[in-house]
Amino acid sequence: MLKEKINLKELKKYFLYFMMYACFGWLYEVFLEVVVYRWGFTNRGILFGPYCPVYGVGALAFIFSVYPFLKNKTLKNKILMILL
Repeated sequence: MLKEKINLKELKKYFLYFMMYACFGWLYEVFLEVVVYRWGFTNRGILFGPYCPVYGVGALAFIFSVYPFLKNKTLKNKILMILL
């Protein structure tokens, strides 16, 4: 059985990814409501603050599922794998 330790530096990196994508998701939701649908501003998140955690969870799931395939590839092959 292979044990991999997640050190504190990696945990901080993934937490920052989560928060970044959650905030981008909140901005996307608010942009769609204010600009496209023209209803006015309402907080589209489910928590207190400018973030939607569903976007953060989705981004982390994507990162964890794609990263093992891209770990030892060149940049050209990485772009091709992501597009496929």
